[in-house]
Amino acid sequence: MSENEITIKNLETLKGEDVGRLLAKGINTIEALAMLRPDELAELLGRESGDRKVAKVLTEAWEKLGYGFRVVESLDFEKPEYFTTGCNSLNDILGGGIEAKSITEFAGEYRTGKTQTLLTTTACFLGEKDEGGVLWVDTEETMDEGRLAEIMRMRGYGPSKISKRLVVAKVINTPHLEFCVNSIPDYVRRYNIKLICVDSIIGTLRSEYVGREMLAERQQTLGKILRRLLTYAKLFKIAVAVTNQVVASPQIHYGPPIPEAEKPPTGGTILAHATTRVYLYKAGNARFAKLIDSPKLPERTIQFKITEKGITDVED
Repeated sequence: MSENEITIKNLETLKGEDVGRLLAKGINTIEALAMLRPDELAELLGRESGDRKVAKVLTEAWEKLGYGFRVVESLDFEKPEYFTTGCNSLNDILGGGIEAKSITEFAGEYRTGKTQTLLTTTACFLGEKDEGGVLWVDTEETMDEGRLAEIMRMRGYGPSKISKRLVVAKVINTPHLEFCVNSIPDYVRRYNIKLICVDSIIGTLRSEYVGREMLAERQQTLGKILRRLLTYAKLFKIAVAVTNQVVASPQIHYGPPIPEAEKPPTGGTILAHATTRVYLYKAGNARFAKLIDSPKLPERTIQFKITEKGITDVED
């Protein structure tokens, strides 16, 4: 995609004053524009914008991004790109690692290794590749730069590898999370982002949308966030890795304990249908990762451990 195709200034359906209004609201890429709903775009463009104009603008944006109708001439396709997790056995059950153009979810209870998995993946990406950046969306204050530096040092990666290649967004609440997700296209272009980590995808939503009466609104918000992340992954050919929590059960306190491997992840089917899901759990002192949901891979379980090097194979 050329530079002319990634700026809203070159859309034929937008006039100069329209471009100015959108730029003032932070909509400066076609990707960000294409994610808007018709009512959102109409509000940004002003009351004089009719439905027909809004439809023309969105249609042009969608077509430039390859989301129009396409006639398939052959089944030749690009082989997927994978980013290592730092653990060979985990890479193996994922088909090669965290896959680009998709969302990989690591779900589990606290202390099972979710954040360590994202930190190790980040360290390996920055250490092994000479270009490309990582964008970390931190909703739980888990991005520990000291721990990241330790993992990189223990794996033999120089600290200079991280220079201006890591972008961290500390998230306060769900509206702020939505704002950060909506801002991703701009940062992808500015910092050549190839990997996005969200720790965790459910944290703010779970604490702010409390009770069954708010469940529908929570799921709608979660669905919108996931849809945008998945669209960004496919548009920019980047990998997205997220962490997720598990459903709490009163049986933990008032009855026989539930094995960690049987506690369902939060987010319901909206999250389950959007990701390749890996469940992390402990059994005694051993740690396990089980691939439980994938559109193209079988269920498999591996054992791993956490050391100064982050997550590693047991035999390492």
